[in-house]
This record gives sequence, C-alpha cells and structure tokens, in this order.
Amino acid sequence: ARPPWRIRDVIQYAIQISLNPAARIGFAEINRLPMVKTKEKLKMFFLEASFYSTALTCFFIPLSTSLISIFSGLTVVFWLLSGNFIKTPRAILRHPHALIALMLAALFIAGIFYSPVPMDEALDTLKKYRELLFIPILLSLFYNKPKEAQFAINCFAGGAIILLFASFGIYFDLIPSN
Repeated sequence: ARPPWRIRDVIQYAIQISLNPAARIGFAEINRLPMVKTKEKLKMFFLEASFYSTALTCFFIPLSTSLISIFSGLTVVFWLLSGNFIKTPRAILRHPHALIALMLAALFIAGIFYSPVPMDEALDTLKKYRELLFIPILLSLFYNKPKEAQFAINCFAGGAIILLFASFGIYFDLIPSN
C-alpha cells in the first residue's frame, strides 16, 4: 500500500512554491492538504523518505564520507518518525547477526568505562563503531521489503561504478588528479 503521492511530488510542489510566491499556503491550509491529512500518510511519507535516504547513503559509500554522515543521519531521523522502530526486536530475533552487532556495540560502550584513556578520546573511538547500530535499523527498515533493499544495493553498485570510471579517468589522464 504505497501512498498516492511520492517524495518527487513534494519536491516538485516545493519548487513550484519557490518559483511562484503567490502559490504559498498558510499553516491553516496545511491540515487540508491530502498528504498531511492522516497520521498514517505521514508515517508512509517518512518511511519512503528513509528508504531514499538509505539508498543515497549506499550510493555515497564509495564516494563521500561527509555525505554518508548526512544521509545516514537522515535515515535514522526518518526511521524514528515513521515509527518503524517497533519492528526492530522482530528483525533482531529473525537475524542473529544483528544481535551480535548490538552485543559488540554494548561491549564497546562498557569498555569506555574501563579504559585508561580520557573520556573524549574514548568517545571519539566509540563514534567510529556507530555503524554497528545501523545494522538493526536497516534490518527493521527493509524487513519484508526486497525491492527497496535491492534498490539500495543497486545504488551502492552505481556509486562504485562511478568511482571506478573516475579512477580510470585519473589513471589515463582524462580527469586531472588535482
């Protein structure tokens, strides 16, 4: 059951508003918009937004560390707003490697309190392993959604192919390395 509107439609609407200031609506009219009418439609919107932000995270894995941070953060925000975190325990029970990732993250957190290094340095090291917490999030997000999961995998492959062509371009002096 997909919503009758897409993120693409919302972006097009935002562009129309920016091009035509007379088309802007006030807060009173927002409740009358079909896409914001019910709580369920908002959840569907945030769920679809989390799929797209996850796909963009996968696309930028081989390309940009800062964009990975931005889109993975958006994924978590949209995931929480969609209410999909309720499926996390079921996804963890169904995939034992998610439980192992959570236990490893818990060990890293417990290890902070036994470490002789200063707390800020220990927290910086812990930040490097925050991806362990994304495993159960992504499992609950893509639970029974094979098309969306394949789309995210294809986005990663697309980013890797772009990186491959850029590397060949630099190697054959088609793209300047500086």
